[in-house]
Amino acid sequence: YEITLNAPVDATVGKIADALNGNDNTLVANANDDKTREALKVFQENFEASDAGIFAKQAGVTDAKIVSVTETGTALVVTGSGMVEGSDPVYQIDTTALTGNGTLTIGDKKVNITAVTTDATTKLASVEKALKEAGVDYEVDADGKTINIKEATTQTAQAGVGISSSNKEVALESVAATKSKYTTEIGAVTAGKNVFTLNYIDANGEAQSKELNYTATTTADAASAIKAAIESDADLKNLFTVTIDNGASATANDTLVIESTFAGASAAKVTSTTSSDAAFSQTVTTVEGQDAGTNIRLTGKNGAAAATNFEIGNTITVNGKTYEFTDGNSPVKEGNTAIVLATDLENSYKNLQAALKNDGIESTYDATKQALRIANTAAEKKAVENGGLTLQIGDTADDFNKLTVAVDAMDTENLDIKDVDISTQDGASIAIEKVKAAINKVSSTRGTLGAMQNRLEHTINNLSVTNENITNAESRIRDTDMAKEMMAYTSKNILSQAAQSMLAQANQQPQQVLSLLQ
Repeated sequence: YEITLNAPVDATVGKIADALNGNDNTLVANANDDKTREALKVFQENFEASDAGIFAKQAGVTDAKIVSVTETGTALVVTGSGMVEGSDPVYQIDTTALTGNGTLTIGDKKVNITAVTTDATTKLASVEKALKEAGVDYEVDADGKTINIKEATTQTAQAGVGISSSNKEVALESVAATKSKYTTEIGAVTAGKNVFTLNYIDANGEAQSKELNYTATTTADAASAIKAAIESDADLKNLFTVTIDNGASATANDTLVIESTFAGASAAKVTSTTSSDAAFSQTVTTVEGQDAGTNIRLTGKNGAAAATNFEIGNTITVNGKTYEFTDGNSPVKEGNTAIVLATDLENSYKNLQAALKNDGIESTYDATKQALRIANTAAEKKAVENGGLTLQIGDTADDFNKLTVAVDAMDTENLDIKDVDISTQDGASIAIEKVKAAINKVSSTRGTLGAMQNRLEHTINNLSVTNENITNAESRIRDTDMAKEMMAYTSKNILSQAAQSMLAQANQQPQQVLSLLQ
């Protein structure tokens, strides 16, 4: 591409940058020429010029880059030119900082890390082995201790959200789902038997309340008594995990922590607690659970500290719908939703947030992180409050008359066979183990479902027999054979009348004897 510039003596680098960026056409010769317009269009779509150089608008080794620049004439002289290769964003693990065993979640992959050794070389080898087994693409940094994981691997956690941006400074950060937490610091109590009332919202969004009996002799054991009462309740023990924080000092009050068993905004959560104890006091704090999602956050142009770096024409795509920033006067591309670019970051986010809401996409603005958080609509949610579908199969509400059916997701992601790689010997070996584990999991689930099906069929058969017997009994009453019954009635009526006649005749015989004696 060729761009001819009219470069007078006072043509500064800044003016040339403005000309290339399309902000000032006074230096551009033949600005209306088709070839010149095409060259400027290609440049402005892919690059941005500044005093510091020419930067590609998108970061990464596969994005646009300038191979060389040549110039003609004597007015414009390019000196000290050169190219700095781009690099893909990476997720870094400093292996020397690992102090113990644990599980590292990278995208949709679970990596079991073993790092109990203090030897740096052994730590590095251990992490490398775990990443290979999990099928994670990585590189060891030149420092010999840092592992770089390519961005493409970490972005898989954003499935179901589908967020991208034309602004290279937008950082997309995967956010894990969190659990709701209800914390109550228990103060004064009265010794004796009392009732602790726990009010909560179940996984179906319905308000529930439980009254739990507990006995506390001192303030110190009230939390333990309430904890035991919650854990002994058949419903609550499946919904919440209860722990006690005794505080940093021996004199600190006991704090009861009631955490949702499942993560996500739709999981069960405690709303309030009370006690029949008049002296009972508590200090309550709550943390709302959140679904997994993605943070949209700005990092600053070319690594600079400035945060407010949205520009007119920048776009953000969420779930296939593109939102384009404008000054309110400039038109946006056909099919894009216009977002007015405010003078500050927060209001720009809020304008974007309002547009997302109109399209049914909920988001929250975090002022501390200066990020807009979008929940992952594909995140797993528990449909029922105890992790399964509870069926009533008996005539009472007792646990033995209920059957809970819970089935894990059986897709490739949850079976851990979504990204198997058989292109190498190691990858094929890992794939065999993963497929074997997936088959065992499916077989085990099928066996469990088979046992539940047998129990349900047995219940259905019993109910069918009971229903048949009740129907027969009703039919005996409702559908009487009237002819047969009338015959029986007539027969019994004749017998009754004959008996009465014979009785009357028998009563007359003594009267006849007496009349003869007279």
